[in-house]
Amino acid sequence: MLLHKEEAVDMLKAAIWCLQTDTTRRPSMSMVVSALEGLMDVDTISDYGFLTLIPMELPSEVHVLSENNVPGSTALLPSILSGPR
Repeated sequence: MLLHKEEAVDMLKAAIWCLQTDTTRRPSMSMVVSALEGLMDVDTISDYGFLTLIPMELPSEVHVLSENNVPGSTALLPSILSGPR
């Protein structure tokens, strides 16, 4: 179990790196791949704001349906999930 602990921690750091609320601090996909391959270190993470992310209200023209065509309980627009690169 401890054999892959360091690898698992590195993957979690990369995931948190991608979830920063400040989109300008998020890495590009090539940076994430390099970090996961061990070619570069993940920047120090100080932004854990995603832990308290409050879903925004959707505009009235956006309708999100679940598999059963029932309005979903949580939905985030692509513009919220991923900022500019």
